[in-house]
Amino acid sequence: MDVVALLKSASLLVPEETETENDVTVHDVWEYLAHDEWEVALGLLEELGDGRPPPAAFWASMAAAAEELRLERSAAWCHWREGETRNGVIRADLTLRAPSDGGRRSPADGAGVLRRCGTSATAHRPANRSTTSP
Repeated sequence: MDVVALLKSASLLVPEETETENDVTVHDVWEYLAHDEWEVALGLLEELGDGRPPPAAFWASMAAAAEELRLERSAAWCHWREGETRNGVIRADLTLRAPSDGGRRSPADGAGVLRRCGTSATAHRPANRSTTSP
């Protein structure tokens, strides 16, 4: 299936009255699709999916479209959201403390790497090993 068909099928699973905090609607997605702005349309659909939870088929179509566009991070995100839709999810809103109140002063290591609480990001990295003999 081509990217446009995948994005259109995903957009049809979003209720027309759904809009993001920035007033983006499915009509905006259709406008971008009409002008062959597929990556923008994909991004807007991801935003729309954050509102009222769409069905798993929405995320499956989105993941397939992202894979066709070779957008690895978007594809991984859409697969993740599809799994959440199928298996359920518990969400928690976290608030970071300001550095002046004892919060972090530097970003946390690792993009999307899950680890046990209380361990450092470097504790789980494999050691660099040379394939040649010394």
